[in-house]
Amino acid sequence: TGGRGNRIETCDFHNTRQVGIRVSGGASHRVEGCDIHDNGTGRLVLDGGDRKTLTPAGHEAVNNHIWRFSQHQLCYASGITLGGVGNRAPHNLLHDAPHMAVGIGGNDHVFEYNVVHDVCNASDDAGALYKGRNPSCRGNVIRYNLWRDIGSPMGHGTAAVYFDDGDGGDTVFGNIFVRCGYPGKGSFGTVFSHGGHDNTAENNVFIENGEQQFQYSG
Repeated sequence: TGGRGNRIETCDFHNTRQVGIRVSGGASHRVEGCDIHDNGTGRLVLDGGDRKTLTPAGHEAVNNHIWRFSQHQLCYASGITLGGVGNRAPHNLLHDAPHMAVGIGGNDHVFEYNVVHDVCNASDDAGALYKGRNPSCRGNVIRYNLWRDIGSPMGHGTAAVYFDDGDGGDTVFGNIFVRCGYPGKGSFGTVFSHGGHDNTAENNVFIENGEQQFQYSG
């Protein structure tokens, strides 16, 4: 909590009842090369920056391996959570969870060069990356990631990237989506925007996905 320029490197966090690592406030902290697995409620949390002034925290999660991260809390216990302003998660591997892998809240975060697979495999109305319910949380970029084998053919539908309940102002660029998302009984797409504005999906590659690649539901 607080501080500046602290680093957590090449550590193993497992069998914790709650989260693996939580960074709160401060600036320019970095979590790199860690294994985080078999945790009760997630996950690696990077939270910092000032949303009133849009001052970034500059925290980074780099080259971490995160799996089986929601053993007790089966929903909304994501592998990586980005909150606040201006945090970045590149080159991470996330896999094997019943619900979401990535949760984003706030502004100007970057999620890039990651591999996400085999998540949302026991849940419905879900996305591997989920962001929702606050239209002021804008300017986030999801780019150059590989998403594969996301979701399960349950009732309402699942997506790889899910902007929910009026969420907007974000960019999905240059990703590869392989076998991601099921429309179910709803109108889900691989990239799904539910009622928001100014979300863009450009230059992505979609391979063997569900019926819809990009879907907007107003």
